[in-house]
Amino acid sequence: MVGEVGKAKIAALEEIGEDELFEQIARGKSIRKIMAEQKIGYKLWAKWLDAKAGRRDRYASAQLEAGHYYAERAVDTAQNTDPSMVNVAR
Repeated sequence: MVGEVGKAKIAALEEIGEDELFEQIARGKSIRKIMAEQKIGYKLWAKWLDAKAGRRDRYASAQLEAGHYYAERAVDTAQNTDPSMVNVAR
């Protein structure tokens, strides 16, 4: 059961739109950062994901893309870091 505050927060997520939210995730923005910005917890995020058919699958796809983003970033850092700056690059 979601109260009035929860409904308002879900409405705010709907206003941003799943395309925008999932694009942010795919580009490497963490779900924790999004939840902090929207002042929601994981339970409300999960309710929003499950409120529309196919949304959770799109979320999983965005997470997969984010994994590729982070992997590319790690490879780039490893290949382009001066050995004397390894600790800084981490």
